[in-house]
Amino acid sequence: MSSHKRDFLAITDFSQEDHYRILERAHRLKSGEEPSRGLEGKTLAMIFRKSSTRTRVSFEVGAVQLGGHAVFLSDQHSQMGRGESIHDTAEVLSRFVDGIMIRTFAHAEVEALAAEASVPVINGLTDLLHPCQVVSDIMTAQESFGRDVSELRFAWIGERSGDPTSDEDDSATDEAKPSIDLAHRSAARSGEIAPQRNDQSDE
Repeated sequence: MSSHKRDFLAITDFSQEDHYRILERAHRLKSGEEPSRGLEGKTLAMIFRKSSTRTRVSFEVGAVQLGGHAVFLSDQHSQMGRGESIHDTAEVLSRFVDGIMIRTFAHAEVEALAAEASVPVINGLTDLLHPCQVVSDIMTAQESFGRDVSELRFAWIGERSGDPTSDEDDSATDEAKPSIDLAHRSAARSGEIAPQRNDQSDE
């Protein structure tokens, strides 16, 4: 396995400084200030065990705009749907692609894939965490309120990913800052709104 491989499974996989650098570059790329073909000749495998619109489009378009290519894989279009192991999937994909993004249910599946793959793995959403969404939300906040969002306070109102009564992901989500005070309010937990499960949700 390459010593340079770096996965993004949780927001805590990168430091606060890393996140600020990533966000600053994202702003430059979006504005056209820094045109880039940084993925020229690179291929991203996109594993979708859970359906999506925005996540698929954003990753695929992003890869193309940066000069790369994205390959869509679902249970219906791969051996994963027939019970192929994570080990075999990771081994095969690592031979052909330069990175893997996976959107699935169990967070343990993402962790296992990252452990077995020799190329970087990105968490596109699990029942526990959605780190790419957190980073993009922070970028949106910066666009609305300015780069320094250290004094802002946010409230999430609504059902959380996975079990709305679980505190398991609190520490990871709190690290989503950087330097933002996140005020968590799950409507389902507080009883303000009855939880409504939408398995087709793309958020």
